[in-house]
Amino acid sequence: MIIGSKNIHLAALLMTGTALVLSCSSKVKVHHVREGFKPKNEGFYYYLPQTVVVADVKIKKTTQVPGPYHTYAEKFLGYPVLERKTFSYEIEDIELRTEQIPDPNQVYFIEASPKAGFMLEFESNGLLRHVNWQTSEEEKRERRQENVSRAEEEAQIRSQLNLLNMREKLDTIYKREVYDDSVVVERWQIEKVLIKSTLEESAREAATRIASIRSNRYQLISFNEDVQYPEGTLETMLKELDQMESAYFQLFTGYSTTETIHYRYTYLPSLMDQGYQSLFKFNPEKGINDSLKMIKETVYIVPKPTQLTEMVRKNRSNLYYERGKNPDEDQRLAYRIPEPTEFQILWNNKVLTTEKLSIAQLGTVQRIPYKQLKHLRISFDPESGTIRTLSIDHEKH
Repeated sequence: MIIGSKNIHLAALLMTGTALVLSCSSKVKVHHVREGFKPKNEGFYYYLPQTVVVADVKIKKTTQVPGPYHTYAEKFLGYPVLERKTFSYEIEDIELRTEQIPDPNQVYFIEASPKAGFMLEFESNGLLRHVNWQTSEEEKRERRQENVSRAEEEAQIRSQLNLLNMREKLDTIYKREVYDDSVVVERWQIEKVLIKSTLEESAREAATRIASIRSNRYQLISFNEDVQYPEGTLETMLKELDQMESAYFQLFTGYSTTETIHYRYTYLPSLMDQGYQSLFKFNPEKGINDSLKMIKETVYIVPKPTQLTEMVRKNRSNLYYERGKNPDEDQRLAYRIPEPTEFQILWNNKVLTTEKLSIAQLGTVQRIPYKQLKHLRISFDPESGTIRTLSIDHEKH
């Protein structure tokens, strides 16, 4: 599923972003919230995360601009040149990364009564981060710095999206210089050639100068033994002549500019969507364009789960099947085991990039095998919803 920017929230979420001490009896019930769910007692909601794949795309756009004298190229130079402005596009780079958002299909309600104590710490978006564990000041500083750095990076990327980032253009200024009373190297302002009475006369003079430059170059190469130039002078003069000839040629052939255009696309992996998934449309002559119709113009993202969590999912289902119970009715704390997944980006049967990422919703949801949360110390990974650390107070358990 391809998605855009979207804020997902739960109106009934009671507490986010801070640590809270609450009370409970010896056991806690955790309910999977579905449509029509109505809590019977007080408690707290939390989400499990789902993973969004973000594709940052760089497109190189090249513009070919015809020269002002292009209609006279065949007459004065002997061959035709570009007659109209053309554009070409190239996929320069695609980078894949992940972001996490709350999963609206994985919302849980922790039912608790006010008699005994334990502590929960949430992320600001409702993801559960710690149980009976509080983030240290050092970790808070690191996360704040990470958030600042990420925000600055996002701001920079947003400023570049669909904007000109790089431009290359030849701008040469020519002056007149005389070397050793024998060779004249002319470096003229191009504008001086453009002020002739007619375009054809200007084109004729430009062609004459090209012929003159070639003649000067031939003389330098053929008779350099008769004139002793300082070291490097001959090479410099030949280079100047080449630059002059190239500049005059551009009056006929034109010039090119290049720019890099940034795009961003998001893709939400799902167990229901397998195989080739359309990401965007691209054509070398039109660039990225949603109106493109041909299949070969589609850039696909192809998820390839490793199936490493499949056995965990089957074992859990078999366990509940043997007990005659429904896994969805389990009332213990839920967490996720993400699925390592390889992603390929393909266009016109070519693999443009490959990346391995962990996807939360392609894995499996498990339950912590204890209801007495006051005896547990748990730290969750907010990016995947899996358990980072878990300890059990065996004496109290």
